[in-house]
Amino acid sequence: MQIRVELLALVSWCHRHNKPWPPRMNLAKHFTMNSNAVDYHMARLIREGAVKRIAPGVFRLPSPPAPLPAPQEA
Repeated sequence: MQIRVELLALVSWCHRHNKPWPPRMNLAKHFTMNSNAVDYHMARLIREGAVKRIAPGVFRLPSPPAPLPAPQEA
């Protein structure tokens, strides 16, 4: 359960802070999806478009948009 929660937290953090992550992660080894809490949060991330389920236990994490370039000092 701890590994599942840590991975979920990583996915959530990347999504929230607009950080890049691997475009495809196989979470089947870590997420057995037995926990209702993990299911609920994964379902929310899938609904929000942060995670796409492409196969049982395999999720694609779309890359967030590129950050805007920092303004140049004149």
